[in-house]
Amino acid sequence: MTPERIDALRRQRALVAGHLAWLDSELAAATGAGAPPGPEATNPIPLSAPPPAAPSASVAPPPVVPGTTTTEPVGAAEADEVNAPESEDKLANANARANAILEQYAATDRFNPEATRRGCILSAIAALLFGITALMVIYLVRYR
Repeated sequence: MTPERIDALRRQRALVAGHLAWLDSELAAATGAGAPPGPEATNPIPLSAPPPAAPSASVAPPPVVPGTTTTEPVGAAEADEVNAPESEDKLANANARANAILEQYAATDRFNPEATRRGCILSAIAALLFGITALMVIYLVRYR
């Protein structure tokens, strides 16, 4: 193996270790336990690592920053505050209007097996008549 390939594999292993450390910290935060002790809590990726010689085919997870446990993007809390309804009454009215619209369209979208059967029979009769007509035209025009 070439030294570049070995370096690329080591960097991938460091990225995977960092991702596992992030998963451990997320699990610890979700269960209420503290961060796991050990080398997983530190960033295994050296900051002065040279870039890879060639791009690798695998997709690497984003770099892990120790001490971060939230997955919420920056500014998401502000966006939720802007998009939140001002009162519970508005939310209830919006839900009532949405349910009325759904009921209106659901009433016209019922399955009717009799209409389906009738449509299939009429389509078969129309195709049969078209075929018979085409054969008669071919016979009368071509063979007479």
